Amino acid sequence: MGDDALKSLTRAKKVVRLEHNLFVTTIALSAMMAHLRDIMRKENGVDIKAFKEHFDISRKYLVAYLDYLDNFDDVKKEGNRRVLG
Repeated sequence: MGDDALKSLTRAKKVVRLEHNLFVTTIALSAMMAHLRDIMRKENGVDIKAFKEHFDISRKYLVAYLDYLDNFDDVKKEGNRRVLG
């Protein structure tokens, strides 16, 4: 039943599936992307270490958010670092 609810919320664009068992509300994801873009501007990019300095969350989730950044045309992946450009 919970899986069906998450699928329904995903179809309604209220949540985004970042990984198999990682769902985030679109509002929370937008806020995190804004924070990451701010970090990228201030620190000339973001990687796991820089991200971890700003947010105390597990590496698994940090990687999922960084991978999500790859979906944007203005974000480039340089090794393990994401930069605007």
